[in-house]
Amino acid sequence: GEALAALASRRAFVFIALSAALHGFSSYGSGTWTNVFLMRVHGLNVAQAGLVLGTLSAVVGASGAYGAGRLTDHLGRRDARWYMWVPALASVLALPFVITFLLLDNPVYAVAAYLPGALLANAWVGPTYAMTQGVAPPRMRALAAAIVVFAINLVGMGLGPVVVGALNDVLAPSFGLEAVRYSLMVAAIPHALAAIFNLLAARTLREDLALAARPTAGVHAP
Repeated sequence: GEALAALASRRAFVFIALSAALHGFSSYGSGTWTNVFLMRVHGLNVAQAGLVLGTLSAVVGASGAYGAGRLTDHLGRRDARWYMWVPALASVLALPFVITFLLLDNPVYAVAAYLPGALLANAWVGPTYAMTQGVAPPRMRALAAAIVVFAINLVGMGLGPVVVGALNDVLAPSFGLEAVRYSLMVAAIPHALAAIFNLLAARTLREDLALAARPTAGVHAP
C-alpha cells in the first residue's frame, strides 16, 4: 500500500501508465486485425499477408523502437522531457500514414504507407519502460514495471483486439468486408490520445526523476 501510494503521487508515472495502456490498445488492436484487413480488402492470401506483417512490419517496428530509444537517449541528455515528447510527436505523425494505409485501394501503395506508420507507431516502447523505472524509487521499480505491463496487457492485449472485432461485427451489415477498414481507423485513435498523456507526463517528469533519485526516496524511518 505504501508503494502504491508513493507511485500514485508521481504524476508523471500515472500519466505514463495511462499512455502505455492506450498505446497498447492501438498496437494490439491493429496488430491482430491488420492481416485480416489485407486479406479481406486487398485480396492477399495468408502467405502474402504474413510476409507483410511477419517480415516487413517486424523489421520496421523493431527499428522504430530502437531508433526512438537512441534518439530519446540523445535528446534526453539535454532535457529529460524528450523521453515523453518523442513518443507524443511520433504517435501524431504516425496517424496520417496509418489512415492513408487503410484508405488506399492499391495494395502496393498501401503497404508503402504502412511502413513509416509502423516505424513511428512503436516509438513509445523504449521511452515508456525507461521512464517507468526512472520516476520510481529504486525499491519500487519492480512494482512500477508490473503496473505498467499490467495496464498494457489488460487494456492493450485484453481489450484492443476484442473492441476491433466487435466494431467489425457492428459495421459489417453496412460495409461488408470493408468493415475492418473502418474499425482499424477507430483503433488508431488511442495512439493520438496517448500522446496527450505523454505530454502531461512531460510536465512533471524532471521533478519526479529528481525526487526518485534522492538517496531517501521511498524510504521511511521506522
